[in-house]
Amino acid sequence: MKKISYMKKLFIFILSVVSILTLTFSSNVNAAVAAVGMIWTHAGEDASTELIVAWHSNFNTGTLYWTLDSDTSFANATAINATGVYDNTSYAYDKVSFYEFEVTLTDLNPDTTYRYRIKCGTTYSEARTCKTAGNSGNFSFWWIGDYHTYKIDSCTTRYTYVNTFASVLEKANKDFSLVVSSGDNVSYGGSYDNYEVMNTQIKMFSKVVFASTTGNHDYYGSHNEYPNSSVNIDNRFFESVFAHPENGIGDPIDSSYWFKYNSIMFVMLDSLAAGYSHTLAAQKEWFEKIVKQNEGTFQYLIVMEHYPWMNALTGEHSGPYTSNFNQWYQLFDKYGVDLALAGDHHVYYRSKVIYDNQPVEDGLKGTMYVGCPQIGDRYRTITDRKDPEYYAIRIDDIDTEPNKLANYSGSTYFTVTPNGITGELFDTTGAVKDTYTIPAKREVNWSAKKDQFKDNLHTSFANGKATIDFAPSFSEYISKIKVMDNDKLVLAVQPAKNKDFSIDIEGLEANKVYTYKLVIEYVDGTTKNFSYSFNTYPYFGTIDSFKASASADKLTLSWNQDLKNDVISKYRIFRNGTELETINATSTSYEIAKSSVDLSTSYTLEALASNGDLIYTQTIYYNVFGDANFDGSVYKDDINALFKDIQNQKTFEGNEKTILDLNEDGRVDVGDAILMQEYIKKEIESMKTSKYFIVTILDKSGAIVSTQKVAYGADATLPTISDPSFLYYTSNGKYVTQDLVIRPVYNG
Repeated sequence: MKKISYMKKLFIFILSVVSILTLTFSSNVNAAVAAVGMIWTHAGEDASTELIVAWHSNFNTGTLYWTLDSDTSFANATAINATGVYDNTSYAYDKVSFYEFEVTLTDLNPDTTYRYRIKCGTTYSEARTCKTAGNSGNFSFWWIGDYHTYKIDSCTTRYTYVNTFASVLEKANKDFSLVVSSGDNVSYGGSYDNYEVMNTQIKMFSKVVFASTTGNHDYYGSHNEYPNSSVNIDNRFFESVFAHPENGIGDPIDSSYWFKYNSIMFVMLDSLAAGYSHTLAAQKEWFEKIVKQNEGTFQYLIVMEHYPWMNALTGEHSGPYTSNFNQWYQLFDKYGVDLALAGDHHVYYRSKVIYDNQPVEDGLKGTMYVGCPQIGDRYRTITDRKDPEYYAIRIDDIDTEPNKLANYSGSTYFTVTPNGITGELFDTTGAVKDTYTIPAKREVNWSAKKDQFKDNLHTSFANGKATIDFAPSFSEYISKIKVMDNDKLVLAVQPAKNKDFSIDIEGLEANKVYTYKLVIEYVDGTTKNFSYSFNTYPYFGTIDSFKASASADKLTLSWNQDLKNDVISKYRIFRNGTELETINATSTSYEIAKSSVDLSTSYTLEALASNGDLIYTQTIYYNVFGDANFDGSVYKDDINALFKDIQNQKTFEGNEKTILDLNEDGRVDVGDAILMQEYIKKEIESMKTSKYFIVTILDKSGAIVSTQKVAYGADATLPTISDPSFLYYTSNGKYVTQDLVIRPVYNG
């Protein structure tokens, strides 16, 4: 899927992301697909500030309207226009075609519920809700798997029992905003109607964030198309429906990814793709890389895949497939994985905590391996009833209802605190069949999140009183907030733990801008001071979709506006902090000659009241390097455009060559496209290189062996050392293992 990102404060907004293929089709396709359907809310890479909304339509354009949950009438909603990507190949078995949409909302407030709806053509979807993760370390989530949704009357228990479990948890006051699945969400991934039933008949999907691994049934093309190690497996069904973060290993047949939710880092492994030895090796390398990159930013590490880590049916402590306990336990020991969750065997099992291939007692090191039971009518039985030393419990007959043939169903509810994770296995009656707690091995580093505090404030003004509202996720970590007017104390507040709270500042004048200093005293003894400004003007309306669009001769800054009450009188445009011009408030665009456009720069839009008060500001960053299709941003469609030009043997000259010769080798070719892809995947910070690099060479202990200034394209000098495989080099703080020689290939 192509992505559209919207950020509240600093953002690049791509108004439309268009695949090359979409140009050849009409705006309305296969009538079997709804105007607005297959709607999902997924976790972004950091689910406290980022969520992903995906849907399908038979129209090629649509609009996402999103707002706070309290805005039930969508009166203050933000509209995001999107263009879908045409797909007529994923579901050849069902002969359906549609447009895929994916919109990423970023810079959201943690621990906040949002409401959204989608319009395609003249059709509106129902309103849906979703909640971002908090930052407190206290939350819950629900784990399901192997429910094999199917559109035939004899299999309705598969989705009705998921609804039953949701009701059971609700009656038990078990709240959850996140649902994770270990796969086999549908019976046959190649049958589009299986996903439609899953999406529409399982009611909780309209109000939760959903994240899933790939199951073997999710890979099945049809009844007679089963994936196995002797044929090329295909994840196109899973990828066309779900919109997980694109931070996996990059193999086109691998759907692994990761995300952070509150204090947990989830790593979702594609165990089907791991059936190939080279993919399993790539997954292990990727796993080490991402865990190292995120060290200190999570408290718990949970890894999930579909195929079982252990063989719950026979009692063997290593599963029957390629991606199993034996393949992973050493890495899990090394990086402190707390829970390894899986499915497939349709019976419940929970291991003891295992470290160094042996059960351990205290749980402060080692991993617990858990397998989920099925939900519905596809239960299996344990063939060997004797529980070996590695298992704490195995259950196949979970459900206590009389009609066991249709039951044997179970799901797990997790409660997370800074002290540990508690799992409860429920049956459909609400009975708890197993419970356990994994103690915390590490502390979470919340200090990195403290700076988010100032971005999560909302101020309203009425009758001379300003009310500053604070997100509840921060209250547990704040001992006191002081409001200072210069050096004068205005008031001080001690928030109640885990509660919404606010500060009222009275005696203010209307139509003014006020700036105070907020002094935040945290419970760990640290203090943060920052300036906070708000205005007491009446509602001025909305300004959004500020973007930069490049063409052959100019760059156009544009925005949407719906102004109210004549509050805003003019705009100011800035480039890199320098004012370019003041323009009338009726304007919605500003043009800059291409000859004067910097290759990489920031643009700021300010809105002023009649007396000159600044009451709105927004900044975007426009990087022209790599913008092959001149749409104002660099993304996958730029790679497609570049490949198309290369294939057509286009001659690149002048400024266009400067823009696209990213590796500075004198020509525009595939190497530039590779750099573009690395930039999009965030593996490099800049596509354009510096003339020189500072290369620091380290030995395996981390001691500096030498520091060298190396010209671009040249080799650093490798020092003489007994074990060169343990040398590393770093440029701008990033380490890369090198076996023999060191060649800087990009800056960052």
